[in-house]
Amino acid sequence: NPNPGRGSSAFTDASGRYELQTDDGHEGAVPGKHRIRIMTKGDQVTIDYATETSPDDLPAGTKPRVDPIPRSWNVDSDKEFDVPTTGTDKADFDISTKR
Repeated sequence: NPNPGRGSSAFTDASGRYELQTDDGHEGAVPGKHRIRIMTKGDQVTIDYATETSPDDLPAGTKPRVDPIPRSWNVDSDKEFDVPTTGTDKADFDISTKR
């Protein structure tokens, strides 16, 4: 779709709960199919050493770290969620990480 509509985003709280807000400030998400991308938030630049990204490419003074969220849930995500026209509060995503 060349004009898919507004995107949505949110930050989780300490217990993993979140409330989406559209790019233009409305609560929730527009109905329809959405690509899911989940990533950490922080004041450091995230670097994944399994990619071509090099620590030398980071801004001076930046401390690199590896994002604990698997690439299959963020930059390489093909996961989708279909928001019904009636809305939902059941958009739960079970992410497993390696420790």
